[in-house]
Amino acid sequence: IFKKFLDGSTLKECYAAVGATCTKWLSILTSQGEGMRDEDILELLVEQNNMSKPLEEYIVLGQKSLAITCATRMKAFLGDAIVSNAGLATMYVVSSQPDDKQVTERAIPVQVFELSNIELRNNLLQKWTKIADSDDLVLRKLIDWEYYKGRLSNAVLKIVSIPAALQAID
Repeated sequence: IFKKFLDGSTLKECYAAVGATCTKWLSILTSQGEGMRDEDILELLVEQNNMSKPLEEYIVLGQKSLAITCATRMKAFLGDAIVSNAGLATMYVVSSQPDDKQVTERAIPVQVFELSNIELRNNLLQKWTKIADSDDLVLRKLIDWEYYKGRLSNAVLKIVSIPAALQAID
């Protein structure tokens, strides 16, 4: 979005270019990535956090976050060594399931989608999402599209809508 602020020769043209970009990203989320490959969807939606302490320190303190959930789940299939040191980079997407859990408990490590052992991948996804039908364990059905639309909406509000309104731009 930021580079689009350089487009146009007037403030109104600049915000028109920015608005078109925002509309494009909203369209991708609304269509649930229609026409895109899973790899491209992951590239757009993956969130990454670096953990400054080993996982166990966060757990002892009773802290909850998407990164902690992701690290705990990574430990389940990559082993203890992966989470024993500080500086772990967690990469995840947010699942819509189980829908009775808080967002912080719905992180899915992207590495699980790279597993060549489909049975292991499906077992882990079923355990984390509580989805019984393995046909529903595909990226597009797992992603919490509403979560990502909310994140985009908040960013657009802060970066585009409020500044435009303060400058009397539609």
